[in-house]
Amino acid sequence: MAKIWVDVRTPKQALIAATIYQELVREGFDVLVTARKYDYTISNLERNNVKPIIVGGYGDSLKEKLVVELERALELVDIVERENPCLLLSYPSPSAARVAFGLGLKHIALCDTPHAFAANRLDFPLADVAVFSSFIADEMIWSVLEKFTSIATYRGVDELLWIKKIEPNPSVLASLGLKENEYVVIRPEEYKAHYYPAEKPMVLRLIDTVLKAGYTPVVLPRYKDQLDMLSSNDRVVIPAEAVDGPSLERFAALVVTGGGTMAREAALLGTPGVTLFPRPMKQDVVLRSMGFPIYNLKKEEALEFIEKVLEEPDKYRVDTRGLLEALESPMPVILEWVSRLCR
Repeated sequence: MAKIWVDVRTPKQALIAATIYQELVREGFDVLVTARKYDYTISNLERNNVKPIIVGGYGDSLKEKLVVELERALELVDIVERENPCLLLSYPSPSAARVAFGLGLKHIALCDTPHAFAANRLDFPLADVAVFSSFIADEMIWSVLEKFTSIATYRGVDELLWIKKIEPNPSVLASLGLKENEYVVIRPEEYKAHYYPAEKPMVLRLIDTVLKAGYTPVVLPRYKDQLDMLSSNDRVVIPAEAVDGPSLERFAALVVTGGGTMAREAALLGTPGVTLFPRPMKQDVVLRSMGFPIYNLKKEEALEFIEKVLEEPDKYRVDTRGLLEALESPMPVILEWVSRLCR
């Protein structure tokens, strides 16, 4: 039985990995999952019945990021030699990509963040296959060495891997003491990422706006300093571990995030999703043009928009069932290339 190695670095990648894990097992593959300890990454995997080998963590400064990645690569060498997989499947993961290349493994690299230029430059030139949305193909092409890497695209977004499969479950609300349509999900900015501008986070202003409108803020901190800053505020709900994110988003009045994933998840489910990312992301622009309720806004206009939405939240909700039929999940492309490279 061929063994596939899946490396995971972020909570979103954990959801992707869990979905791919289940499909690969159904296809008869053995699957090894490695993951770094960061944010809700590990608890997202465990909540989906995936038991990862935890390798490495997260660095704050440039030097810390470099040292953590180098240390992680050394740990991965021992694990990969022991487990002997035939292929690496990952989002940009410089440490895993270097290990796979050095040990002669095939490598399928996925991506939905062209702006993560550092990780992309270190990963994609080493990949055998690059898989990404056709919506961002013109931006991603610069990260790929076409002479060495095959390109496979699909007409959709990564979040469709699980959004098309799930049935939102309101039981997640009871576990957090929430009521449908009476709360707002907030995911702060990823300001420690190398591609994010060094600006003062606005999570406190978002919380204040939500509270003034009479809603409960549900905050999913990215970093320990964000958690420390908010943990003493008893008017804010902070899940201790990963929860069923899509269900939480589906029954929210609004979702606001400094990144893009949760806004896209929400919009695909019909809940208005606001992203504060400092520049428009192509896939979000395409989804918006198709009628999905996703909005890329600057900070000040976002606060005004949030106030407006929370006055009449149902006015901004969209029935997206028909719209979803026009989009493709990357799963068929992934399975095709795994079978081609490993069988």
